[in-house]
Amino acid sequence: MPEAHPTQPTPLERQLDRQLLGSMAFSVFAAAFEMVVGFSVAHWVSLTDSKIWGYVVCAIAFGLCLVAGWMAFDVRAKLAGRDDTRPGQRRQLFMANLDLLVAGLVTLLVLAGTVVLVALRPNS
Repeated sequence: MPEAHPTQPTPLERQLDRQLLGSMAFSVFAAAFEMVVGFSVAHWVSLTDSKIWGYVVCAIAFGLCLVAGWMAFDVRAKLAGRDDTRPGQRRQLFMANLDLLVAGLVTLLVLAGTVVLVALRPNS
């Protein structure tokens, strides 16, 4: 009976794991930034009747979402043409797809915050 030997991740696999973790961190940070800083800036917008800082917060959060989505898509593209013999590759592909989904959902959150900022007037 053949013995099973644990496989060590290659440097490329470790780099892809770090990239996937970074993508998830950027998405979570963008959501937290949009919610916490967005609510803080909403108070400032209602006091000053100027929406510019609200748009700045939305633009920064949207940029973070784009970076997170690009990182996840890059990992997914690297894994798409590879051989599926190593056990970690399916996990990495799943995480890349999950990171793309989270980045997309956070982008929708940011766009919803921007629509609210555009549609409502301060002090309404």
